[in-house]
Amino acid sequence: MKLYFDTNIIIDILKYREPFFENSNKIFMLAAEEKIEGIVGTNAITDIYYLIRKQYADTETADYIITRNTKDYSKSPVPAIAPAEFLTL
Repeated sequence: MKLYFDTNIIIDILKYREPFFENSNKIFMLAAEEKIEGIVGTNAITDIYYLIRKQYADTETADYIITRNTKDYSKSPVPAIAPAEFLTL
């Protein structure tokens, strides 16, 4: 079976949007496990990039980025710190 994933389904998964995340993710995982064939349109890729990039652009106005992966933000103008470290401030 082949399924086309609309942009809103991918965004539901990437942003953990409730109440949509659980069902969207279950179907997406079927494609990841190769139980079905999942496709995404080329226009969806650019839409997803724009929407997610816009979300991450908001980090530039933050005082800190709270993450377990501080090394991923080593070049960020906003300091990245682990949750435990933040709680000691």
